[in-house]
Amino acid sequence: MKINKTRSLAVLLLAAALLGTSCGGGTAAEAETTGGGTEAQTAAETLSPLDQTVAALPQKDFGGYEFTIMDRNSEHTPWHTYDVYAESETGDAINDAVFQRNRLIEEHFNIKIKEEGVYGPVDNMQKLIIAGDDTIDVFTDGLNALTKLTTGNMLYDINDIAEIQFDQPWWDQQIRTELSIGGKCFFATGDISIMDNEGTWCILFNKKLIEDYDLDNPYALVEGGTWTIDKMYEMAKAVAKDVDGDGKMTGSDQFGFLTEVYNIYALWVGGNNMIIQKDADDMPVSAMLNERAATVYDKVLEMQFDANVSAVAGSAVFPAYSDMNVCFTEGRGLFDYGAMALISDFRESETDFGILPSPKLDEAQEMYRNTFSPYNMTAYAIPATVGDAARTGMILESMAQVSQYILTPAYMDVSLKGKFVRDAESEDMIELVLATRSYDLGAIFQWGTSFSIFNGAAKSRIGTFASQVEKSTKALDNAITKYVDQLNAAE
Repeated sequence: MKINKTRSLAVLLLAAALLGTSCGGGTAAEAETTGGGTEAQTAAETLSPLDQTVAALPQKDFGGYEFTIMDRNSEHTPWHTYDVYAESETGDAINDAVFQRNRLIEEHFNIKIKEEGVYGPVDNMQKLIIAGDDTIDVFTDGLNALTKLTTGNMLYDINDIAEIQFDQPWWDQQIRTELSIGGKCFFATGDISIMDNEGTWCILFNKKLIEDYDLDNPYALVEGGTWTIDKMYEMAKAVAKDVDGDGKMTGSDQFGFLTEVYNIYALWVGGNNMIIQKDADDMPVSAMLNERAATVYDKVLEMQFDANVSAVAGSAVFPAYSDMNVCFTEGRGLFDYGAMALISDFRESETDFGILPSPKLDEAQEMYRNTFSPYNMTAYAIPATVGDAARTGMILESMAQVSQYILTPAYMDVSLKGKFVRDAESEDMIELVLATRSYDLGAIFQWGTSFSIFNGAAKSRIGTFASQVEKSTKALDNAITKYVDQLNAAE
């Protein structure tokens, strides 16, 4: 994919969103054509897209109802949700966008949006649902955590709530299609949230090291389709250096690749692989046992566990993630692979960095593919205890629609690109990463032992991928069958 086409993709996506608004629930302009006359139609056409969307929202008065959202937001939560509620305007773009969106929805429907911040929403919600407590209207948590409640009649199938226009572009269509099972989907995110983007994986690179070592321009590699695992490893090896000359790589040295255990899976996905695919009936089936998957796995392990080149968070070199972050901000790491949240985390760093997608297996691979943290990327779910699903769906749908004109621009244009991103090319790369993000049921549900092939990997596993998959296949198939039986039993 050409970099200069990425901006065009963003424009097309925005155009699709605008078209979806006019075709989905009907805009104010559309409504006026049914009898309002030319003057009314002209007046409607002068409204901004946001005003048109608000004008087209359902006209309902919920009499001061407290619409309560539970999220990950406590003093002990390492991954805070900050796109649900804001007490007041503070001058921060995200905070103020959340505040303005919520006030708009509150005034339109005569409700009060309330946040219930807890350490673990899913565990709290499970207790409330079992007890029949209906005080929570909607909640959000990491995707992997949410899977715990997808059986046993704990959650609404988003597709069953008519007020939610789930096929519209303000909802993430990849989640709708890739995380459904038998036509059921219990998760939703999109413009209503920025935590899905924050939890998406991307690669940061040190521009000065690229220049100092006379390496290829990474942006040109991406544009030319030659940004591959082999190329990344080659560049990482060129930069790695025993700075203090003690004969071993320690936390004070210079590394080519700063990584973590999860990145074995993330890079494997980048090579165009998935643990689970779906059959014609939208049911999950294993997709791991093939030559390509084994090839990418071996290449990733070789780079990940090359102690002279790579440093893994949580290892003796960098016991804490923060230690590894210091290494990058001090300019001693070429590539740092992790959540997009790192972009804002490094905003004060003097190290000039750019942003890249995950590398492809080879030049023949048609497109880049990117993934996310199944633990930190959040989505919304609606508890089965909600008595008025139409009201919940209507409010959530409205929040999503208006967020595309308030929250998303505040995050993408004002905060991410305006404050934290350091060059125009990185803006293109962010759009590319988000446009090629895909969801794997195998990473979300982690059925059987298949995911441990990645999280439990070691360099000694090179050449053993096929045998590991064969050993885990029975457990995976049994786990899928058990889950599907539980899902069907809830009908």
